[in-house]
Amino acid sequence: GSSNLRIQFTKGRGQQYAKNSGLRIYRKHWIAKKSEVSEKHPEYEKVNYAINSIKEKINSTKQMFADEKLSFKDAYKKVTGN
Repeated sequence: GSSNLRIQFTKGRGQQYAKNSGLRIYRKHWIAKKSEVSEKHPEYEKVNYAINSIKEKINSTKQMFADEKLSFKDAYKKVTGN
């Protein structure tokens, strides 16, 4: 079966947020080391493109957070669109 791909944000024990990415993936096609799906996934191009877009957003937001330009909560909002 397929599962929702979730994005989790953690800053210590007290601040944890999780949000569904809106992507459904087949577990048997998930490549954990690459954080993407294999070519055997029926929609691998579309899914991997979306995952890479999320990764880019996360990486740029992490840098902004590290540079103290965003709070943890604002970083979460920036990545999830909330």
